[in-house]
Amino acid sequence: MSTKLKYPDSIWYEKENYTAYYTNGKGLIPYEEAEALCKDLPQVEVYMHDSGMLATHNMSCSVCKVKHAVLHNGVFAPCWSCQKEGWVTIRMSKLERKWYEFWK
Repeated sequence: MSTKLKYPDSIWYEKENYTAYYTNGKGLIPYEEAEALCKDLPQVEVYMHDSGMLATHNMSCSVCKVKHAVLHNGVFAPCWSCQKEGWVTIRMSKLERKWYEFWK
């Protein structure tokens, strides 16, 4: 039985193929069960054309969870729509971050 059918009151947010759940309350999915369901990560598949000029994949956008992410130089970025809204993927080392930068 799927989690949606077993714990319908647990659904916090649902959009196309993305669902977020509340846990641990009365009638909600127990956290331990949710943790067990999340152990296995979905298999991301990338198919690269032998010319290296084209690729297709099944990775969803990390921002909207609805469209496909953009694959650029081997790194997944948000979809084009989210990028137009200003979303980007960056890498920051621990030395570059200051505690107060997270609240700007």
